[in-house]
Amino acid sequence: MKNPKAVIDCCFITLTIYIAIPIIGLLFPNNLYLSTSLLLIFPIACLCCGIYCGLKSGFQLYYSLFAALLFLPSMYFFYDMSIWPMLVLYFSAATIGCAVGYFVAKKHSGRRSNGRLK
Repeated sequence: MKNPKAVIDCCFITLTIYIAIPIIGLLFPNNLYLSTSLLLIFPIACLCCGIYCGLKSGFQLYYSLFAALLFLPSMYFFYDMSIWPMLVLYFSAATIGCAVGYFVAKKHSGRRSNGRLK
């Protein structure tokens, strides 16, 4: 792993999003908000953090695994056990993000700041 700090930072951001969004949802009870957070906000957060991890530390499955496992406390506190298949969605989104970030970093690794090859 090239940069474990990037993975730790992304895990912290992901956990914060997993906990903060349902707390905001408790303040404004609405089923649309909860389903939007489960199906849209959380996967986009996993995808964005995965891209960052892929750029900084290469294609590692650590973040993808952590992104799925860090949802467990939120699932137990704010939701019920019927949404456990979301773990697969978050793992997939984080893995796709890591792969995209890795390929972007690999494509630009042999270039100078002006865009020319080294």
